[in-house]
Formats: sequence, C-alpha cells, structure tokens
Amino acid sequence: MTDPRKMLIVDDDPDMAESIADLVEIRGYEADLASSGAEAIAKFQERDYDIAFMDVRMPGMNGVECLLEILKLKPDAKVVMMTAYSVEQLLRTALNNGAAGVLYKPFEMAEFLALCGNGGGADTS
Repeated sequence: MTDPRKMLIVDDDPDMAESIADLVEIRGYEADLASSGAEAIAKFQERDYDIAFMDVRMPGMNGVECLLEILKLKPDAKVVMMTAYSVEQLLRTALNNGAAGVLYKPFEMAEFLALCGNGGGADTS
C-alpha cells in the first residue's frame, strides 16, 4: 500500500480551503490546511508536500511572499497560485520565481485536478 499524496491548501477563506480538501481527499490526497502565509511556512518546515495551492491575497504575508519563503526551504516545491483578483504583477513575480502555475477563482474542479497531475509531478505539456 502506498502512502497518500500530500497536499497543502493555503487560503484565508476556510470554506474554499475545506471544499478543496474534501474534493482531493476523495481522490487519494491527504490534505492539510493553512489560513495564512506564516502557517503555511510552518507546515512546510514540518513535512514535505507533493503540491500546494496558495491563495495570492491573504492578510499579512501575501501568497507570493509566502511562495518565495517556501522555495528557500524547499527549492523543488510545487506551488500553484490561486486568485480571484487582477494581481498580474504579483502573479508574474510568482511565475518568474518558481510557481508551478496559476488558477483563477472561481475555477472548474477539472482544471484544478489537472494541475494536481499524477502525484503532483511536473506538468509536461
């Protein structure tokens, strides 16, 4: 038996985070939740994740700042940014510094699941 794939969902909207967690747990992921950038960094210090989904706009540390700190800890981390806002400069910074992709809220679950890939591996398309 293989261990479940590990995912971190970082969003200050608990309903959004829990909805995503419910979906991915059905699909074989073990989902951890974080509601802030600081909490996400602490979780990355405790364990490795196959993939993380990070909200861009959060109180305190934004998602891009958090991404940069996570990549210092785990340079191979796969982090997909999520946003409902027009924050193109922040997204460009995230992508230029190692984000694995961007999801625009509201997104289709099929789009979300496609970014999850097979065990969180790199997108080869």
